Amino acid sequence: MATISIGITIFADQLLGQRKNQEDALYISPASLFHKKGLLAIVSDGMGGMERGEVYSNSAVEAMR
Repeated sequence: MATISIGITIFADQLLGQRKNQEDALYISPASLFHKKGLLAIVSDGMGGMERGEVYSNSAVEAMR
Protein backbone atom coordinates (compact mmCIF):
# COMPACT_ATOMS: atom_id res chain seq x y z
CA MET A 1 0.00 0.00 0.00
CA ALA A 2 1.35 3.43 -0.95
CA THR A 3 1.30 6.33 1.46
CA ILE A 4 0.41 9.75 0.11
CA SER A 5 1.19 12.86 2.10
CA ILE A 6 -1.18 15.78 1.59
CA GLY A 7 -1.71 19.06 3.38
CA ILE A 8 -5.18 19.60 4.79
CA THR A 9 -6.54 22.56 6.69
CA ILE A 10 -9.87 21.99 8.43
CA PHE A 11 -11.99 24.68 10.00
CA ALA A 12 -15.37 24.39 11.67
CA ASP A 13 -17.73 27.14 12.74
CA GLN A 14 -21.39 27.38 13.65
CA LEU A 15 -23.73 30.33 13.24
CA LEU A 16 -26.81 30.60 15.43
CA GLY A 17 -28.95 32.27 12.82
CA GLN A 18 -32.51 33.16 13.81
CA ARG A 19 -33.03 30.48 16.47
CA LYS A 20 -32.58 30.84 20.23
CA ASN A 21 -30.24 27.84 20.47
CA GLN A 22 -27.87 25.88 18.24
CA GLU A 23 -29.56 22.70 17.02
CA ASP A 24 -26.82 21.50 14.70
CA ALA A 25 -23.89 19.43 15.94
CA LEU A 26 -20.47 18.70 14.50
CA TYR A 27 -17.31 16.77 15.28
CA ILE A 28 -13.88 16.68 13.68
CA SER A 29 -11.39 14.08 14.86
CA PRO A 30 -8.11 15.33 16.36
CA ALA A 31 -5.29 16.04 13.91
CA SER A 32 -3.02 13.74 15.94
CA LEU A 33 -5.10 10.73 14.80
CA PHE A 34 -5.08 11.59 11.08
CA HIS A 35 -2.05 9.51 10.07
CA LYS A 36 -3.12 6.51 12.16
CA LYS A 37 -6.88 6.40 11.61
CA GLY A 38 -7.75 9.04 9.03
CA LEU A 39 -10.12 11.95 9.30
CA LEU A 40 -13.61 11.71 10.75
CA ALA A 41 -15.87 14.70 10.15
CA ILE A 42 -19.53 14.56 11.20
CA VAL A 43 -22.24 17.17 10.66
CA SER A 44 -25.74 16.60 12.03
CA ASP A 45 -28.58 18.99 11.19
CA GLY A 46 -31.00 19.78 14.02
CA MET A 47 -34.08 19.67 11.73
CA GLY A 48 -35.07 23.33 11.56
CA GLY A 49 -36.64 24.15 14.90
CA MET A 50 -38.20 20.80 15.77
CA GLU A 51 -38.55 20.19 19.50
CA ARG A 52 -35.31 18.89 21.07
CA GLY A 53 -33.49 19.08 17.72
CA GLU A 54 -30.20 19.79 19.51
CA VAL A 55 -30.58 16.63 21.62
CA TYR A 56 -31.06 14.44 18.57
CA SER A 57 -28.31 16.01 16.50
CA ASN A 58 -25.83 15.68 19.39
CA SER A 59 -26.92 12.06 19.94
CA ALA A 60 -26.26 11.28 16.29
CA VAL A 61 -22.76 12.77 16.46
CA GLU A 62 -21.94 10.86 19.66
CA ALA A 63 -23.20 7.59 18.20
CA MET A 64 -21.02 8.03 15.11
CA ARG A 65 -17.93 8.89 17.17
